[in-house]
Amino acid sequence: MNRRNFLKALGAAGAGGLALMTVPSLTKADEPYEGPLLMTINALGGWDISNFCDPKGNAMNERYDTGDIETAGAMKYAPLDQNGAFFQRFHSDMLLINGIDMRTAGHSEAARHVWSGEQADNATPSIAALFAATHLNGHNVPTPFISSGGFSRTGNLVPLTRLGSPDTLASIGNHEHERGILNQARYVEDFALEEVYRARLARHQAANPRELPRHREQRSTLFAKQSSTPLLRGYRDYLPEVSNTLSPFQTQVAISLACLKAGIGAAASVYVSDFDTHSDHEARHQVKLQELLETITFAVDRAAELGLSDRITFMITSEFSRTPEYGTNGGKDHWPTNSMLLLGPGIEGNRVIGATDDGLVPRNINLDTLELSDDGERLYPGHIHTALREHLGIADFGRDTGFDLRMRSVPLFT
Repeated sequence: MNRRNFLKALGAAGAGGLALMTVPSLTKADEPYEGPLLMTINALGGWDISNFCDPKGNAMNERYDTGDIETAGAMKYAPLDQNGAFFQRFHSDMLLINGIDMRTAGHSEAARHVWSGEQADNATPSIAALFAATHLNGHNVPTPFISSGGFSRTGNLVPLTRLGSPDTLASIGNHEHERGILNQARYVEDFALEEVYRARLARHQAANPRELPRHREQRSTLFAKQSSTPLLRGYRDYLPEVSNTLSPFQTQVAISLACLKAGIGAAASVYVSDFDTHSDHEARHQVKLQELLETITFAVDRAAELGLSDRITFMITSEFSRTPEYGTNGGKDHWPTNSMLLLGPGIEGNRVIGATDDGLVPRNINLDTLELSDDGERLYPGHIHTALREHLGIADFGRDTGFDLRMRSVPLFT
C-alpha cells in the first residue's frame, strides 16, 4: 500500500481520538490546498504617502510642486521615479484608500492596528494569520501561514512558518534522504516509513484523555506537521528558474508564492524594510519606495505566471506615513495618517476612498456612502478590516474564535 492510500485508509477507519481534537483531518494530510490566497506586503518603518499615492507637493515635498501632480484614472500620484509606470499599469485593478486615521505614531502599536484592525495590545491575529486559520481549518498542510517578518501575531489559531533559504523546506520534505537531497542515498525506505506513520498514529490515539489542553494542542500540532511534511517536496518546482537576480524582498515573494502554488499554505506576509527615514529623507526614502513598487510588480506578475491571479488578494500598506515637514538632517518623523492598496478577485479597481487635507490630516467621510463629508467620521483600520474580513470570507471565523473587531463594516467591496 502506498503512503497516500495508507493515510486515506487510516482516515476512513475513523480513529475516535482524532475527532475530539482541534487537529486537521488525516484524510487531508497529503492533499494540496487549492482555495483562496492572501499576500500582505509591508512597507516596514512608515512610508511617505505624499511621495507616492497621496501627493501634495510644494513645501511638503522638495522634489515636486503641486502643479506637477499626475493622474492615472481616478488616482493621483507624485510624479517621481517609477510611480507613473506603476499607477498607469495597476490603477484599473487597484482600490486605493487614503486618509486612514492610525490614532498613533508608534511602530508597534501602529503595526498591530494596521495589520489586525485592533489597536489594543491583545491577542488579535494579523489578517493573514486569521485568513490562513479560516481557510485551512480542517486541512493539514505544513506551512499554513508564511511570514518573512513584521507583525505576524497568530492568536494561537494557526502555526507560523518563518522562511529563509529556498532549500530549507525542500530538504525537510526529503528528510528520508541524505542531507535532505532527493538524489542522495535514502536513510529509510517506504515500508519503514509506513511503520513510522503507524506508530505515530498509535501514540496519538493512545493519549491520556485527562491530558492538559495545552499539551494536547502541542502534540496535535506536531502530529499534523509530521503527517504533512512530504507535501514540502514539490514546492521547489514553482520557484523562478533564475533566482539569483532577485532582490532579497523579491526572493521572499518568490518563496512564498511557490509555497502557495504548491498548496502547502494559504497566506503569506512579506516586507520591504528601512522606510523609517528620520534623516536624509528624500535620498533614502525614494529608493525604498521604488524597491516596494518593484516588489509589488514582481509579486503580481509571478502570481500570474503561476496561475494564481484568480485566487490571490494583495494588501499593501505600512505602519503610518511621514510628517509633512522636514526635521533635523532633512529627515521626516512618524505621522499618524496612512494609505492602503488592495488588488484581487472581487475588488473593483480605479477607485479612491478617503482623502487628507493640505496638511496630510485625514478628512471625515460618510461611512455609508464613502463620500467625503465634514459631518462624517474618521476612517480607521478597524473599519477596513471588518469589511475586508467579510470580503475574504473570514468574518464569522474571527467572531467565533473571539476576535470580533466590534467595528461597523463599510461598503468597500459592494
